[in-house]
Amino acid sequence: MTLSTVVFRYLPVAATAGGAAAGPAAGSVDADGINARLRRRLLDSGRAVVGRTEFGADRSVHLKLTLLNPAATTSDVDALLSAVIEAGDAEDRG
Repeated sequence: MTLSTVVFRYLPVAATAGGAAAGPAAGSVDADGINARLRRRLLDSGRAVVGRTEFGADRSVHLKLTLLNPAATTSDVDALLSAVIEAGDAEDRG
């Protein structure tokens, strides 16, 4: 069995407008809070268990996906990422 871990971050639309990166300089956009809440939303709904970590020099909140199931397919990962985007969009809208 292969263990694969991916660390990533949902970027709110306002934080990426004009090509700006989400982070401490993202102004009033709470990208860390959105990432933390979307993770909790997925867990509470039973849709996915995604880990949380702080990453980078700014210790920003990132999501961590660890694949343990050797039968997981690309479609499974696509569905999970779609769920992350959906939850992130919902949190971003408030």
